[in-house]
Amino acid sequence: KDIHLENLENPERTYMLHLCLAAAAWTSELANDPRVLVTGATGRTGSALYLQLKADSRIAEVRALVRNVTKARELLGCKACDESEGVFVGDVTKPETLTAASTGIDTVAIAAAVGERFRDASETLPR
Repeated sequence: KDIHLENLENPERTYMLHLCLAAAAWTSELANDPRVLVTGATGRTGSALYLQLKADSRIAEVRALVRNVTKARELLGCKACDESEGVFVGDVTKPETLTAASTGIDTVAIAAAVGERFRDASETLPR
């Protein structure tokens, strides 16, 4: 899939993707063969970012942290959608699921959204 940032209908999302891609480019300047993990890789922003990073020749490896393999197969184009393809099943709220995905990573692009289960806590978070 070919994603063009200009074609995304939400300007805030486009801006965020530009920031993430800039961070990835910065990482590529700091590290030889940089490796990036995208959390929330099956979301709207996360999947677009993942595909852009996969297409970037400066990035040696792009991994995806997903909660749903079926959705990953549909959005990310993976076949096995497992660790052999850099797709890891996990949840950012469960640290024990993050170790394998994050081992050896230079940069984490956080595109995971805060969901319904955090509604009450979000009132106390700074905005």
